[in-house]
Amino acid sequence: MDVEEWVLKLQDKLSLLYDMAVVHESDSTAKRCLSFNKNRSDRSLEVGSKVLVRIPGLHASLQASWEGPYTVTDKVSRVTYRVSKGDGHPVRIVHLNNTKEYKERSVWVNAVSVIADEQGISEDLDASKAVLSSEKCEGYREDELLSVVRSVEEYFSDVPGLCTVGKCCIRLRQDADVVNLPPRQVPVGIRDEVEREIEKMLKSGVIVKSDAEWASSVVPVRKKDGSLRACVDYRELNTRTPLHRFWLPSLTEILEKVGPSSCLSKLDLTAAFH
Repeated sequence: MDVEEWVLKLQDKLSLLYDMAVVHESDSTAKRCLSFNKNRSDRSLEVGSKVLVRIPGLHASLQASWEGPYTVTDKVSRVTYRVSKGDGHPVRIVHLNNTKEYKERSVWVNAVSVIADEQGISEDLDASKAVLSSEKCEGYREDELLSVVRSVEEYFSDVPGLCTVGKCCIRLRQDADVVNLPPRQVPVGIRDEVEREIEKMLKSGVIVKSDAEWASSVVPVRKKDGSLRACVDYRELNTRTPLHRFWLPSLTEILEKVGPSSCLSKLDLTAAFH
């Protein structure tokens, strides 16, 4: 068999293999589409509707979170939309699969702002009345909500309280040695703030003076609002304690408990760190 005949036969074989590959790819694509569209439902967004958008994490794209609500401002194509938060936020172009409907609750109490004085809750409740009398409190009497606030007025304060329900016992490993760290140098610019914060915690009973042989360093940290938080570096102590594992509660179980509720409340703790 000469070279020309061999080349022609090779060309025929390659052509046959190409046709077989095209058929195989077509069948494989059809199977993938059938599997992908098995539970598919036709969905579209209306201009002006509110949606939540799945935003990839800043450092890990797989750790996405739902943010919003965004308002649909324009339809770019069949599956892409232009959404915006307003108030100067940038406009985003998102795929339909990265959105879900934003549902507003019919009844929602935003917050209760209480003005307290030495005798308890002040009679001047303009701030709380402005919230309680809003349209979002429709269906609830203002005096009923105020009575709930007054029944727990000791919890509405800008001074953190002291929990005496139980005592925390730190168990150490048998081979643990004493941790006694020197105090860290505090910058002169914030030294007075640190002293005031420590004095405030002493007065409230959150901390007490001690001459124990164990000591850890105080670390001042700025909060988002600009105020100072006095933290303690317990990393050396943590290395001398045994590990205790506590499983987080099931998110599904939590949602089942709050799902039937028509009114949800959220409290912002005065000093949640301690």
